[in-house]
Amino acid sequence: MARTSTSTGIETKVAASSTTTIAAGYISWLLITFVPGLNDTIPADLQGQLPVVIAFLLSTVAAYFAPHTIRPDLQPVEPPAQQDEPGVPPARP
Repeated sequence: MARTSTSTGIETKVAASSTTTIAAGYISWLLITFVPGLNDTIPADLQGQLPVVIAFLLSTVAAYFAPHTIRPDLQPVEPPAQQDEPGVPPARP
């Protein structure tokens, strides 16, 4: 299938969020697993949940601050035509 779009394929916000999720999840898991101070002080129930929470928060921030991908292939949005309500006289120009 040929691409007719001029966009780059992966949008910037999606790429930033996905990359940050993977990196933050693995890094926080490595820290909790292999750093003795973190492994001993964090309860066992939270050790599995904390990497997910950290990855989610950091990916949300990364997606928020990533620039929007410009899509020149999309048509500009046109506002809908104003419709007169029944029983209301039309506005004067």
